[in-house]
Amino acid sequence: MNLAQLQAAGAFVEAAPVKTSVTWARPNAAGEEITTTFDVWVRRRSFGTMERVAMLGEDRSKSAKMLSECILLGEEQEALSYEQAYQLDPSLAFALVQAVKDVGAPKA
Repeated sequence: MNLAQLQAAGAFVEAAPVKTSVTWARPNAAGEEITTTFDVWVRRRSFGTMERVAMLGEDRSKSAKMLSECILLGEEQEALSYEQAYQLDPSLAFALVQAVKDVGAPKA
């Protein structure tokens, strides 16, 4: 198989982010569940992205790094920094991680 055939077979991850809907459920101060649905842009995970995440030291969050690599917010497609991703409410972080998984999880 040559390079053109690999490309035609889908061997390379598309660089364009994919717009996807996220639903974030969390309790308010009264303990009632609030649900917010909004769109984010998700960059598909390439081998290089997965390698950057895997090479983090043990004192760094791989999930926060993945979110900072893959999630883009708003029409301006703003990226989260690692520090911002690390500080996310866990329920929102889990919803965003699921969006990353849904949009381009590599097939094992």
